[in-house]
Amino acid sequence: MGFYGNSSLHLEGKIDGWGKSIPEFSLRLNLPAILKADLKGIPIFSDFNFSGPAQISMNINGTPENFKFEQQANLTRVGYKIPDL
Repeated sequence: MGFYGNSSLHLEGKIDGWGKSIPEFSLRLNLPAILKADLKGIPIFSDFNFSGPAQISMNINGTPENFKFEQQANLTRVGYKIPDL
């Protein structure tokens, strides 16, 4: 557990075959209540205006050469506006 800005961050994971040439990894990242202020400076979020805490989770599984990335965002507790939509 740690922090990203002022929001708590939970990171779990494992690496199998650490000594092998192609290790496999499984990582889970959870930001249970991230705030807009903590996303400042990340271009993809620059036009995404919201207020309140958002829950964001990510999973990354595979090898460095071939991995699967999944992301989910729960915006039920936030008010938001996406420009140009």
